[in-house]
Amino acid sequence: EKFLPEIDNGHYCLRNYFFIGNGSLCIFKKSTQPIVNRQSTIGYELVEVHPKIAEARKKLNFDFGKFDYVMHDNEPVLLDINKTPGIFQGANAHPLYRTVMSGIYSYLS
Repeated sequence: EKFLPEIDNGHYCLRNYFFIGNGSLCIFKKSTQPIVNRQSTIGYELVEVHPKIAEARKKLNFDFGKFDYVMHDNEPVLLDINKTPGIFQGANAHPLYRTVMSGIYSYLS
């Protein structure tokens, strides 16, 4: 695949959109490395999910999961879709994910 990085102030970036039911959050991660993952992340912030990515979730009929995407030339580029994100498991889950988990009630009803 063609490499389409999102770069912000010299850092490579990745956006993780987590959701379950009506609970969701989008994390904007930065790294000095072209592959942005847990080990390479040097900073993050919460951002709004891009409307086109939220629309893709609806079109694909996802109630639970994680979409990874970047912004390239002011357009979102969906990189990965995961139906079974591991962030919700175990005691090591980041406290921010509680925001997402608030949507479990709508997911189960």
